[in-house]
Amino acid sequence: MEALTAAGTSEEWQRATDTLHGAYRAYRSDLDMMGLSDAQVAADYGSGRLRWRFLWAAAKVVGALPFAIVGMVIHVVPYTAVKMASRVPNNNGIRATVKLLGCFFMFTAVYAALGVVAGVSLGALVGLLVAAGGPACGYLAVRLMERLRRIETARQGYRSGRDGGPMLESVLARRSAVVDAASAVMAVGGPTPPGP
Repeated sequence: MEALTAAGTSEEWQRATDTLHGAYRAYRSDLDMMGLSDAQVAADYGSGRLRWRFLWAAAKVVGALPFAIVGMVIHVVPYTAVKMASRVPNNNGIRATVKLLGCFFMFTAVYAALGVVAGVSLGALVGLLVAAGGPACGYLAVRLMERLRRIETARQGYRSGRDGGPMLESVLARRSAVVDAASAVMAVGGPTPPGP
């Protein structure tokens, strides 16, 4: 307990952590200004591994696209209805409840209706598969949108890393300053607790 109480009292520790905080704030400001993340700045864009990862991600998108489109079509009407209904209440808590319960009941009704229609037309097994496939396709639609955003973010990072320029050099220098400051904090090892 005494060691925890003594933490932060060493002047060397305070200077090192203050330097780290300052370096991080400057680096974070540059990242925000350029619209980049630390992962984009630190990535090795020269390796062929990145191209294979991009191709693999694109292949997943293409493979999931038909199911994701089905998921979007299934969910667009109930999602829009719930979104409009959630705008009615003034209270944010009630809005969230309307969204949660509205999506649950509307989506369930759509899945059940699709399952019944398919079951009557094509048999009970197909009806069950269609009813179970609705949420799966919706999940794929959400994941596809997330993957497309990640691909776009990676593409922007690749372009910034490839084009380089003085702004990127500045960001890399700021990142290096953060790493050096963090190493200095670790080298100090924190304040030493007072003796017995």
